Amino acid sequence: MASTMTAVPPGAVPGTGEAGRKKKRKLSPRLPAGRFLLPAVLLYGFVFIVPFIGGLPLSFSDWNGISRFSFSGIGNFKQVVTSSAFLSALEHNAVMVGSFFVLSNVVALGLALLLNRRPAGYQVYRTLIFLPAILSLVATGFIWTVLLDPQIGVVNPLLQSMGLGFVHPEWLASPHLALAVVIVVSWWQWGGVPMVIYGAGLKSIPGELLDAAQVDGAIGFRRMRYVVLPLLRPAIVVTTVLTFVTAFQSFAVVYVLEGIEGAPGGATDVVGTLIYRTAFGTGAFSSTANLGYSEANAVGVMVVLAVGLVFMQLYFRHRIVEL
Repeated sequence: MASTMTAVPPGAVPGTGEAGRKKKRKLSPRLPAGRFLLPAVLLYGFVFIVPFIGGLPLSFSDWNGISRFSFSGIGNFKQVVTSSAFLSALEHNAVMVGSFFVLSNVVALGLALLLNRRPAGYQVYRTLIFLPAILSLVATGFIWTVLLDPQIGVVNPLLQSMGLGFVHPEWLASPHLALAVVIVVSWWQWGGVPMVIYGAGLKSIPGELLDAAQVDGAIGFRRMRYVVLPLLRPAIVVTTVLTFVTAFQSFAVVYVLEGIEGAPGGATDVVGTLIYRTAFGTGAFSSTANLGYSEANAVGVMVVLAVGLVFMQLYFRHRIVEL
């Protein structure tokens, strides 16, 4: 029986025709990334995007959750822009962002550098530093409320035992110290996260580069400035974005330490407590509840966050080192 043979044109490479391309596609199928991202995108859209879009019409009303729904135009947004309470809360969040940025890029980076040298018991130290990050924010607030209490707390007696008995302020009642206390407590709870990020970044730096830099005379601060920091830029970008978002999400610690009104005298009021207070009032059956104005405040915060994140993305776009 004679077998039929297909002639191959001169100069043609077998397997490069239409049949070869189909066979290649069958042997190495490539699933588009969208199929893997679709479940996460749907979940994110259902949990975040849909409620946000659904709440936008509410920002144009003066609805308090009980009365008849009625539109009020852009009056809420005019009130937000001119509200001293909103601007003050936004200022407090800005102070928290700046403080978190300094603490994350000085204290957390310093701790990561020390632990990267693997001193004796470094795993225990790393665990203890990261341990507050797994605590709930409410638990963190209650712990520090007790520790800072002037009657039963241990902070003031500890200072007294160290010869600093003259330092016995009302930590949570002083308008000059309350915001600083909230910042320190909040970062104590979150500070282990940037430390771990920087630690992972330091471990990803090839030892050959550090050895070569040392041979070239780059030691101490020079090696840190010209070798380590440039290679840590991806970690710095991640930490900066997380710091910005985390500082603007502050609510639970402030609520537990200082109450919904940001005591004393609004010195610790942040946008989270302001939005909650304007939406539900200061107590049960409050007559000051205004869900429409609260939604307008939330939209204003979203705009600030979006502008800040876009600015950071543009700033860091050309400064990430590809390892």
